[in-house]
Amino acid sequence: MAFVLKRLFDICSSFALLLLFLPVLVIAACLIKLTSSGPVFFLQERIGTNKRRFRIWKFADHGGRCESLMPQLEAKNEVSVRCSRSKTIRELLESGNDASQQH
Repeated sequence: MAFVLKRLFDICSSFALLLLFLPVLVIAACLIKLTSSGPVFFLQERIGTNKRRFRIWKFADHGGRCESLMPQLEAKNEVSVRCSRSKTIRELLESGNDASQQH
């Protein structure tokens, strides 16, 4: 029952906020259309909880050139960290202490 009430609250509040910000969204869409030759919106795939894929509509303020810029942007990416929870924070701190004591 609590899940249903939370879900109902989430849907109602999202709808209310969408109505509240609708004028701003319409103005943004008009400005994008006036200043860009591409579409106003584009569809992007994301990965959510439990690796569930979902699609999200976004404003296309990039002029439709995101896909062509991807190789250039990936080359500038400095982060190559693999995120996983295989160790606890305590284990990481202890392994760091061990490494500092060896020097």
